[in-house]
This record gives sequence, C-alpha cells and structure tokens, in this order.
Amino acid sequence: MSVKNLFLLDNEFALKHSRTTDSNDVFGTFPHRLAYNRRNNKSTRPYWDIRWRSAIEDAIRQLDVPHKYVNGGVFFKTSEAKADVVKKANEIYSA
Repeated sequence: MSVKNLFLLDNEFALKHSRTTDSNDVFGTFPHRLAYNRRNNKSTRPYWDIRWRSAIEDAIRQLDVPHKYVNGGVFFKTSEAKADVVKKANEIYSA
C-alpha cells in the first residue's frame, strides 16, 4: 500500500504522521502575537503595507528578541518584548 493510500484509508496512520510538532509547544512558550500585516492606508493597492513587514523584521534583527513566525504573525515570549518591537518598528517605519 502506498503512503498516499495509507493517509487516505488508515486514520491511525494519518493521525500519527500528520503532525511532527505539537502546536501547544509553540503557543505555550511564545504566547504574545503581533500581526505581521498591516493595512495600507496610503493607497488601494497593495492591500497590505509592505514597509510594515520589513520594519518588524528590522526591529527584531536589531533588538535580537526570541520569536517565532506562525501563520502571518510573530510570536514573542513576553509582552515587553512585543512592545519593544512595536516601538522600534514604528521608529523605523516613520523614518
């Protein structure tokens, strides 16, 4: 039996091999989420502001904060780290 058929027909096999990591491990250690996208208020296209994403990445790189990227968001261990990144990203964005 092929692996494809095992996933389709054998529920135990699919449940055992579908997830390699537990999502509770990520969300338990990094509970504070920052949205990676922000609406572009200056024009209609593109819908998401490209500069905001790069400002967040630059702020994280400069502050060297532990983080995880999950589903369009950045997760941090503490709310202080999240606040520091937002403050630094706003400084980079407005410059």
